[in-house]
Amino acid sequence: AAGRILKPPKVGVSVSAGLGARHHAAASISKATDSVAIAVSESTGTVRIFHDGKVVLRIEPGGGGIGPLRWEEETASAPE
Repeated sequence: AAGRILKPPKVGVSVSAGLGARHHAAASISKATDSVAIAVSESTGTVRIFHDGKVVLRIEPGGGGIGPLRWEEETASAPE
């Protein structure tokens, strides 16, 4: 299988503390390519949608297995 390493800039990217490399990569790609990127948390199942380097939508799984999802617009401050 072919692979590619992309190194988008971190400037203008806003990711909350505690989120991992997958989320940072999604934020950076959405900033560098003017696209939408989706990251799913392996531990919680929370889906975050990134655009322009920022989380624009967070979808959390319902409490009892498969059921209705709730979403919230997320506001994250830039790391210091």
